[in-house]
Amino acid sequence: MNISSLKSQSLFIFLLIGVTVFIYSVGIDTRFILDDIRNLRDLANITNDGYLDYIFNGEASPLGRPISYLSFALQHDSWPNNPSNFKLINVIIHIVNGALVYIVTHLLLKQLRYKSEQYEYFPLVISALWLLHPVHSTTVLYVVQRMTLLASFFSLSGVALYLYFRNKYLIKRQSIHIIYMIVVVAGCSLISVLCKEIGVLLPAYIMVIENTLYSNQQHFSKWKKCTNMAMLLPLLAVCLYFISSFGSIKAGYLSRDFTLEQRLLTELVVLVDYIKIIIIPTTDSFSLYHDSFPISVSFFQPVKTIYSFLIILFLFLLAWMSRKKYPLIGFGVTWFFVGHSLEGTILSLELYYEHRNYLPSIGVIAIIIGVYQNFSGRTNVKKIKYYLAAIYLLCITSVTFIINDLWNSPYIQTMSWLKQQPDSQRVLSDLWGMSLVMGNKEKANDIYEKLKLKNKQDLFPDIRKIMATYCIEKDLLDENEWGHIYSEAKQAVYKNTSLISEFDQLIYLMAKNNCTMQDKPKLYELLTIIISNPSFETKKAQFYEFATTVSVLNNNLIQARNDIEAAIEYSATIHNKIYLLRILIALNENEDAAILLAQIKKEISSNLLVKASDIRKLTEIEKQLTLNN
Repeated sequence: MNISSLKSQSLFIFLLIGVTVFIYSVGIDTRFILDDIRNLRDLANITNDGYLDYIFNGEASPLGRPISYLSFALQHDSWPNNPSNFKLINVIIHIVNGALVYIVTHLLLKQLRYKSEQYEYFPLVISALWLLHPVHSTTVLYVVQRMTLLASFFSLSGVALYLYFRNKYLIKRQSIHIIYMIVVVAGCSLISVLCKEIGVLLPAYIMVIENTLYSNQQHFSKWKKCTNMAMLLPLLAVCLYFISSFGSIKAGYLSRDFTLEQRLLTELVVLVDYIKIIIIPTTDSFSLYHDSFPISVSFFQPVKTIYSFLIILFLFLLAWMSRKKYPLIGFGVTWFFVGHSLEGTILSLELYYEHRNYLPSIGVIAIIIGVYQNFSGRTNVKKIKYYLAAIYLLCITSVTFIINDLWNSPYIQTMSWLKQQPDSQRVLSDLWGMSLVMGNKEKANDIYEKLKLKNKQDLFPDIRKIMATYCIEKDLLDENEWGHIYSEAKQAVYKNTSLISEFDQLIYLMAKNNCTMQDKPKLYELLTIIISNPSFETKKAQFYEFATTVSVLNNNLIQARNDIEAAIEYSATIHNKIYLLRILIALNENEDAAILLAQIKKEISSNLLVKASDIRKLTEIEKQLTLNN
């Protein structure tokens, strides 16, 4: 690279950072949304309880994602009034990740036999498209997706370090560089997983690079064999874990309104839609909510399913056929689908989220630029190829700016999402809450009726109504309204986790005195009806936990004991047992408390995944019990 080119690239990099900051600055001064509240609300307790309780008490996954929670904890002073501070950090991490994309692409090209002048600006263009692409807007501006941002940071760092040591080995041929590479990749994988579980895919990403872009480097056989073996072992361990946990994975679908088979079919359509919005993004392509995405019940219903399957099959055939002459296509296709292999296959997750494309989109963008580079280099458009690339980049940037700008106008943004997703329960619920806050009760009632119409036998709208009445309007429901809700609860069918989330938020607000629920006995009666409904059989533990808290808030500790003991019968977690322990101490039943304490301590001693916060709580309770005796 000559000095002139270096100066122009440096100037472009500074300009790129400035543009990225600008197009995201218009969207950071806005609200917390969706899972933000559930994951961040306990930040309010850090001042009194310290950092450990929050960092190691995360409920987002079995591992708790402590590094992500640590990053939130360091900003606890900004909760709940300054979401822009959280989003600003997300923007900074996104820019740093863009720099890593540039470094990774540069290191990749350095070891490939591409003409330097032809691909001189390739790293810059791919990082620019990736940084400015609207598919990442919800990742950056949705606060809790910092988990994705941080996991991607450590994954990209792992790929960059792998390429660095690969280059060292290429020059010196010393086996120590293979060892260094394995150690740093293992370290980055572990840290990435502690941010979010997608970090387990780092070894898979490295295998994609090694077996697509570098597949023709036969002289590098020792490195290739060692790398493939080292990366394959943790991936096999992950596969074995999923095989051994298949029963619990299958059970997770009991809380979904689709089966495992239907999810696998639907994900074919989802993946093709992801590819479409990455290649041709438009302002009406993107939304935080996709809960009304059509479920595929067979290959032919809807017909998009079979078309999507054929498109994906064609992409894999294309990647295979072009693997020698155009390895970049094989790389892009494989990278994209490997990136979705965790969240887009058997796990009982929601069907569609744009943030799942954060790293996988690199593969699609690489194909776009690689195909364009080859096309423009073989035709008469050489002189205008940079102008065409600039126009494409400008269009993408404009779409991102428009989408980000909507985040500063929540009502307009929600109306825009409603236009895209007219059957979305979440969009309607969001709009309902806004209408109440703005004092437009008539519109709120209309939206409620729409929710009820679109969600027959779903109790979510009724629980939402209870929260809206007591927590937002500061009003009461009359006997007839409660009677109607009881009748609905008896006929209700459990459909998805939205009901659990809504109840969880209502109970939390009551416990924090942010919602004056004067009808606690009526709410408790509703919970008993739900528990007795056969459709909620698999969720009894959670509803018994809710009932326990309502009993405690109603100063009925004997009932609370019965409720939490019932919860333990269905889910004997350490959390529930500690809850029972506290109730026993409050009832002065110290002998029973001492027996339970000994049981919990024994269970903790053999549980490697026990949370540090539970251990601390148990220590405090033990001290209290000692004082009581």
